[in-house]
Amino acid sequence: MRVKLSAVYSVTMMLETYFSHLHGNDPIKHYLIKMIKKNAISQSLLFAGPEGVGKSLFAKAFAEILLTDGSSDQREQVKAETHPDLHIYQPEGKLGMHSIDAMRQLTEEIYLVPYQAKRKVFIIHEAERMLPYSANALLKTFEEPALDSVIILLTSLPENLLPTLRSRFQTLYFQQVETSHLIPFVQERFQKTEAEAQAIAASSKGSFAQATRLCSQKSYYPDILLPLLAAGRFSSYGALLETVRQLTEQLEQSKKQAEEEMRQELSSHLENLTAIQRESLEKEIEGFVSVQTNRETTHLLDFILSWYRDLELMRVKADPNFLFHKEAYKQLEQSAQQGNRLSLEQVQTAINEARKALERSSSIGITLENLFLKLHFY
Repeated sequence: MRVKLSAVYSVTMMLETYFSHLHGNDPIKHYLIKMIKKNAISQSLLFAGPEGVGKSLFAKAFAEILLTDGSSDQREQVKAETHPDLHIYQPEGKLGMHSIDAMRQLTEEIYLVPYQAKRKVFIIHEAERMLPYSANALLKTFEEPALDSVIILLTSLPENLLPTLRSRFQTLYFQQVETSHLIPFVQERFQKTEAEAQAIAASSKGSFAQATRLCSQKSYYPDILLPLLAAGRFSSYGALLETVRQLTEQLEQSKKQAEEEMRQELSSHLENLTAIQRESLEKEIEGFVSVQTNRETTHLLDFILSWYRDLELMRVKADPNFLFHKEAYKQLEQSAQQGNRLSLEQVQTAINEARKALERSSSIGITLENLFLKLHFY
């Protein structure tokens, strides 16, 4: 009995090493490990939860267990996404959607025999960005998947998936990461002091991705936005339009830079590609740039919201260490003394409306102009 318990403990400890680098969502870690130990692996999993809480990292760690025998070479293959039985699908094209061709390819590959492992793993990022036609075409595949395949959908918007699609998947709900996990992450990854890490973690909404964006913010945000936020008002409507132009221009430059960096990174692989492969790669690049641009815009809106959050902290005389914009303490103090015409809740509503406008493909310029007007900047 002791030997058996020792063996079970040993297996558990070994499986836990695959997740040891991941923070938060411990119940899901334990559930996935239990699934492996019982050899009761669900073939269709839906990882749902806020952006940046580790869904894709958990999916890759789970794939690492399923596809490798523990050898370092195989594990490195999964981490580098070069394992022949690991299939990862990202949104493509200017709209950042999953193409019909890519989803058709999935339906073909899922019934092929694994190349190296005992199983194949398919991970679909931002599954809510599947076209309805593509999603419907996959229903039969998801209903009767190959016995040696595991499909994992990742989404921060499960409500946007077709109900018929959701019903075929076992859903695991990821929660926001606790601040206690975010603080050491920020300190170690970005060499921040504990006080700085606390302020960033408090503004990160329980998201590693949000914490990373806040730590990696572009220099033009403070240069353009902080004087405006401190003043609380434009001198003229022309000044409002000029600020919108500057921000839009900077976002366009970031978009071009992201595309250039992506192309440069892939340049060494282009020579040996066929015309069809090149076309497919072009779609992937467009999708990557589209997603990056959306994240950059989200970062900008979060930056604006963080100012109003700091103002609220100033009003209630909170510890200054929790301010995100500590470098602008004097301006925050002056703005707080002047009084703000809008509550934090009203600001949050205006920014959420801006996010929805962008999701409906409204131009960033018009969206920012409307946002500044709603925030009473003119």
